[in-house]
Amino acid sequence: MCPLSYVADETRVENVRIRRDTPTDIERGSLVAFPVKFFIGPSDPARSVTKVVDHPPAGFVFIGVQAKRIGFQTGESFETIVDVDESTGAVTVEAPPGGWPIPKQVTTDQVEVTFTYHVPITTRLGSVSSHATAEVSGIDPSRVRALSGVTDVVELEANDLAPASVGRVFGS
Repeated sequence: MCPLSYVADETRVENVRIRRDTPTDIERGSLVAFPVKFFIGPSDPARSVTKVVDHPPAGFVFIGVQAKRIGFQTGESFETIVDVDESTGAVTVEAPPGGWPIPKQVTTDQVEVTFTYHVPITTRLGSVSSHATAEVSGIDPSRVRALSGVTDVVELEANDLAPASVGRVFGS
């Protein structure tokens, strides 16, 4: 299996830093994660993540999403409301009223929303693009640019076993 390495696309809007990590290479038949991370500084005004929309490469199969706090007091998972657009494959994750509070960054404290997909064995080889958008309390959504990335889909190595077909394929 390919060792995963990621490239980050990052933006800052007011006091919020948002980063999406995109894997550089993934094998057909594998599972892949696209984490979106939110940070604020220790003296910044409070903010909450209210919505994240992930637009995976065409044909990737949505497996699940997890929203959680990471850092000094790690382990806190957040409730999510998930909707998948069956025509485009876009996955919308919304927080309950009040959002997921972004912790004041002491060291690596953050909110992380991780989208997991299966890459079907039939996925075309080569470069595929994807992106995500986010909404944060107190910030006009039009000010937050899409975070994008390009992934190279490569052939499954002969000694790897592909997982069984799972989930639903969208946008193929």
